Amino acid sequence: MSTGLSNPRRSVRICIAAIAVGAAALAWGLWAMDDASGAVLPHVAVAIGLLCCIVFPLFLLNFLWAVRLTDSMRRGENVVARWTVLPQTLEEFRADEDERRKAGRPNDWKVPKRIPPAGLDVIFSPDAVMVGDHFFGLAKSGMARFNGIRTVPGNPLSLAFALVTTTGRASSTGAHLTTQRSELRIPIARTASAEASKAIAHFTSVTAGRTIA
Repeated sequence: MSTGLSNPRRSVRICIAAIAVGAAALAWGLWAMDDASGAVLPHVAVAIGLLCCIVFPLFLLNFLWAVRLTDSMRRGENVVARWTVLPQTLEEFRADEDERRKAGRPNDWKVPKRIPPAGLDVIFSPDAVMVGDHFFGLAKSGMARFNGIRTVPGNPLSLAFALVTTTGRASSTGAHLTTQRSELRIPIARTASAEASKAIAHFTSVTAGRTIA
């Protein structure tokens, strides 16, 4: 299941803070080792500091990429399709989603509890979609990818993307890859049939290999 990325700017700030804390822990641990040889705490601080300084910069790069992409999408750069779903339509979509969830069909995106009075913007780039401030990658390859698109009947209609997420885990017998499948459903504004057709045409072409994304 892919939860997408909400508010990448906040994630950037969290990563920077984690890197700063990790660097401080690493520095203190190295300093404390000289004065307290054999003590456990400095070694723990060094281990945690190294982990933060190695892992969080990688996350930071990913979140910075997401910030740049979402900013360009909001400016209308390289946009495939876009529409605004009004609050009433979102509430009707929420009701449909409640029934689907009860039937065992969860959605990777959930309608927020508080809907802005102007509704939520849905913006598609060639390999991503942003619903409000929630961002999902829609690449055809990689660890997180999509492998199909379809329309879902309902009031309103929605677009459904079949998502595949591959993750690795280590065990005593070695490294293993785990594949999870889920669905991302996004409501279509009632006045956005032409824009929805553009999104369907683009991602159908990606699925068929005629367009690279």
